[in-house]
Amino acid sequence: MKNPVFIFLLFPFFFFANEQKVPSKIQKVTVYLSGAQITRTAQCHLKEGSNEVVFTGLSHKIDEGSIQISGLNTVSILSISYGINYLKESESNPHFKEWEDTIIKLEREIALLNNTITGLKEEETVLTHNRLVNSDSQALSLDKVKQVGQYYRERITSIKN
Repeated sequence: MKNPVFIFLLFPFFFFANEQKVPSKIQKVTVYLSGAQITRTAQCHLKEGSNEVVFTGLSHKIDEGSIQISGLNTVSILSISYGINYLKESESNPHFKEWEDTIIKLEREIALLNNTITGLKEEETVLTHNRLVNSDSQALSLDKVKQVGQYYRERITSIKN
């Protein structure tokens, strides 16, 4: 009694055993403002009868309605379906992590430069307006203005950083 149940459970695996996983290679890419068109080519040998072909290595961001297949001489396509295998870890470009780290590093450098620019602008404001704390009773000296300007620049830069 256990054998017929076991065979019944394995029937779907035998039914879909005609599935071929086919990698495809990028031939041409056209980039648009709101997306891209990628032309891929793949070759596979089909047996007579029904065949299921699975193209692997495709992006998960494909617009399902834009999938087109051409170059078939005597073959008829019965249906096309699109799905994402969430259980399989997708392959990514080996340089992706390196690029991501470079972007983060450059964004950090840009932020530091912007903070330095802000500090320099504050120093310029101090110099152009002679903004000194309670300087009404004191005579302004050039050294005092330089010290206050440098202090403002350093403090503003460190606060922004």
